[in-house]
Amino acid sequence: MAKPRTPGQRVGVRSAAIYARISADVEGTGLGVARQLEDCRKLAADRGWQVGDEYVDNDVSAYSGKPRREYARMLDDLKSGARDAVIVYNLDRLHRRPVELEDFVTLCEVAGVRDVATVTADIDLGNDDGLFMARIFAAFAAKESGRKSARIRRKMLQNAEQGLPHGPARPFGYEPDKITLRPTKRKSFGRWWTATWPGHRSDR
Repeated sequence: MAKPRTPGQRVGVRSAAIYARISADVEGTGLGVARQLEDCRKLAADRGWQVGDEYVDNDVSAYSGKPRREYARMLDDLKSGARDAVIVYNLDRLHRRPVELEDFVTLCEVAGVRDVATVTADIDLGNDDGLFMARIFAAFAAKESGRKSARIRRKMLQNAEQGLPHGPARPFGYEPDKITLRPTKRKSFGRWWTATWPGHRSDR
């Protein structure tokens, strides 16, 4: 097992971790994380960094607080010294909550990990400027996630008030507009409605 580097020790990257995450994979194709992985692999090749492993959390939000199994596995590998750098498409793929960033920084400090590379910028966790930038990125990501969640909740409330369905999937028996009931299903729907709610009309 590889030994963690001494905090502050600066040596070349020997085994980097690539981390990819997407919050919502609506179609279930994994194309979002596939694009992230492709760009991260290219970045590793350009740097001459050997990639030790890839860690992918597909269809998992970093803001929701739900467990990210692959992220946790990556942290274990960083802590053990098996990985000594992180490559990610953008910092908000790693963290969208400042408290999570601070835990990550503490772990990296103990393990002697300093290098976090992204497609757009690099972060050196071993100096004050790098930490400052990482914290700004995390705070901004948290703000954006909060605003997005508020917009989604408001949209869902509006849909409920208007009797509209939630989500991108077409309800069974309805046309693609998600509102018009298909003629072939209208009679069976009417029978189900009458049996379920006697005395209430289904066309109101």
